[in-house]
Amino acid sequence: MEPIRDPDPAPPESLRRLVFYSLLTGLCPLIPIPFLDDWVRDLLRRRLVLELVRGRGLDLGGPSVKVLACGESPLTARGCLGGCFALAVVKPLFKAAVKLAAKLFRKVLVVLAVREGVLAFSITFHEAYLVRHALALGALAGPRPPVLAVRRAIEAARAGSGHRPIERLARRTMRGSWRLLRRGGRELTRLARRLRRSARDEEEIVRGALDLEAEERVLGGLVDELTEEIEQEDGYLRQLEQSFEKHLADRLAAASRVDSI
Repeated sequence: MEPIRDPDPAPPESLRRLVFYSLLTGLCPLIPIPFLDDWVRDLLRRRLVLELVRGRGLDLGGPSVKVLACGESPLTARGCLGGCFALAVVKPLFKAAVKLAAKLFRKVLVVLAVREGVLAFSITFHEAYLVRHALALGALAGPRPPVLAVRRAIEAARAGSGHRPIERLARRTMRGSWRLLRRGGRELTRLARRLRRSARDEEEIVRGALDLEAEERVLGGLVDELTEEIEQEDGYLRQLEQSFEKHLADRLAAASRVDSI
C-alpha cells in the first residue's frame, strides 16, 4: 500500500456541490411517499460521490461508488442514519403524523422534519467531504483502490467528530428558511416521481443526466450562504481530515501486514 500523501487542491466548486446535495438529502423527509424518500436520498448520495470521483478523472465501478456513498452493510445501504435513530424513532413518528394529523400537528411536523433533515444533511456532508479528501490524497487511485478501508475510515472519523458545528449551521438554516425548503421539497418530490416512473436501472439513473435545475433555482441562495458558513469552520474540518487520515493509515497498515503474511 502506498503511504498517504499531501492532498491535492480540491476543485473550487466541489464544496458548494457537497452542500447542495447534502441539502437535497436533508429535504428527502419531505417527500410524502413511504420508501421513495430513502430511495431518492441514496441515489443523491451515490450521484454526489460519482461526481467527486469523476472530478478527479477516475471511474470507479457502481458497487464501489455505492459502498463509498451508502456503506457496505445492507442496513446502512438502505439508509440507516445515526445509529438508526431516525429509522427506528423519528421516521415512524414523522410518517404517522403526516398521514393522521398533518394540520393538527403542523408545528410538531416541522420539528420532526427539521430534526431528520439536519441529521441527513450532516451525515451526507461529512461522508462526502471525506470521500473528497480521500480522492485528494490519492487513496482511491490505482487499479485496486482500497474502497472498504476508505469507507471504514470515513465511518470511524465521522463517528468521532460529534457533527455539532455542521448540524448547528444546518439546523439554523432549516429553521429559518422553512417555507423556501418546503418549496424545494416539492420540487424534489416531482423529481422523485419522474425518476420512479422512468423505471430505469438505478445505476443508469446515477450515472446518467440528472436535472436539478429547479432545485438549484429554489435553493441556490441558501446553498451559497451555507457554503460560506461551513468554510468558516476550517478548524473543525481540518480535525475531521486528520482523524480520517489516522484511521485510514491504520487500516492500510493492517491490510499491508495481512498481505505480507
